[in-house]
Amino acid sequence: PPHTEHVTQTRHRALPCTDCHPEPTTALTPGHLFDDDTPGISEVTLAAGLAASGTYSSGTCSNVYCHGDGRSDGDISATDGPRTCESCHTTGGLRGEHTKHRNEGVDCHDCHPDVDAAGISVPAQHVDGTIQIDLAGAITWNGSTCDGVCHFENHNNRRW
Repeated sequence: PPHTEHVTQTRHRALPCTDCHPEPTTALTPGHLFDDDTPGISEVTLAAGLAASGTYSSGTCSNVYCHGDGRSDGDISATDGPRTCESCHTTGGLRGEHTKHRNEGVDCHDCHPDVDAAGISVPAQHVDGTIQIDLAGAITWNGSTCDGVCHFENHNNRRW
């Protein structure tokens, strides 16, 4: 479920409740546990975390960076400062050979051209649902295997 994906560390860092929900003064603040205008549905406000201009309606967030097709009006948490790849993509949740390559010092931008050492260089591509891979001619990627020589190793159509 979407809520579980946002609060656990599987594909990105766990988001704090206050990135999406208003912070009550206490657990007994009206509207938090009692006197709720929408029983069973927690209020969502993105102003405190994801993006001041973000909106939530009928279970869908929009106009926030992480779900807003690259609009640069917010970030996972605008108050957290500059982002690194690991700010959202936890190293423990990476698939394939990511962990091996990261342990060998390969940077994310060595294979993913829409990011660089300072962060996301092409926001519109970063959140478009397609993983951009460009290995600068040394290796070819066919969607499941790599072929060629990279970091002094011949991959010979090795499965990623």
